[in-house]
Amino acid sequence: MTITDSTDTHPKESGLISQSKLWGVYWFHTYGSSQREISRTVALATSAVHNIVKRVKATGSPLPKKTPGAIKNINERSQRVLERVIISKPTVSYNDLKLEATVISSLKNIGFAFYFAAHHKPRLTQNYKDRRLRWALSHVNWTKEQWESVVWSDESRFSVTGLD
Repeated sequence: MTITDSTDTHPKESGLISQSKLWGVYWFHTYGSSQREISRTVALATSAVHNIVKRVKATGSPLPKKTPGAIKNINERSQRVLERVIISKPTVSYNDLKLEATVISSLKNIGFAFYFAAHHKPRLTQNYKDRRLRWALSHVNWTKEQWESVVWSDESRFSVTGLD
């Protein structure tokens, strides 16, 4: 008998081992099967069976514990202050807030969307404008055949039909 059910996978488990396999290891271990026998029966590597048995001995369950997530570096009071500042001045810059690096994650937790301003691009100078106009005027009377001989290139990619 081999357990091959792959439903109910747990995302934290390496290789996404199904819960039925985890519980299979648990019950086979409870009834005294060796790790090698469990490995063959459940179709898992012996190292995976070993880690599951170790977890069962430590916690009493074959399921991995959920991790609580990262520790918050900003306390509730600071978060309320941050929220008040953002509501009163919605366009305040990140540098003006002068808080820790957790500001962005705190803003997300509060429910605010944030955006970074685009990098400044230099404006077209009069010289560039004149050169473009001269080029356009010199090519305005070109025939279709002349335009077909031009190789067009661009640094940007565009898709009309959807994603690439």
